[in-house]
Amino acid sequence: MAPTPDPTSALRDLSEDECEALLSAMPVGRVAFVFAAQPIVLPVNYRYAEGEILFRTFTGQKFHAAKTQQAVSFEIDEWDEELRTGWSVLVKGHAEEVIEWEKARAADELGLLPWIDAAQLGPWVRIVPSEITGRAIE
Repeated sequence: MAPTPDPTSALRDLSEDECEALLSAMPVGRVAFVFAAQPIVLPVNYRYAEGEILFRTFTGQKFHAAKTQQAVSFEIDEWDEELRTGWSVLVKGHAEEVIEWEKARAADELGLLPWIDAAQLGPWVRIVPSEITGRAIE
């Protein structure tokens, strides 16, 4: 049986600083984009650094979105089913391949390893935010 909603719960907007702190703390998020005229949402392990979301990928749908500098969304969240509390952060922006050598080298130093064989490191992709918003149910 589902818990009864708490009548004192409130939905509030998170500040940009709160959103950035959550983006810095979480290891996995979901990137959303359009591929072959269909919406796609895929999980990625990532880092939030210098105001950008960075992750590695290989040739495929996510890399295609980056190569074509598509508009994308990125989302992280956390919830407590028992307490019926939680939060979500939504980033809107565009994806692009990291082609600058210095930026890629700095990304390599973030300690992010892909879930697949690390010997096969793919290129870096970054999401450059145009908007960062978040909400919390408390």
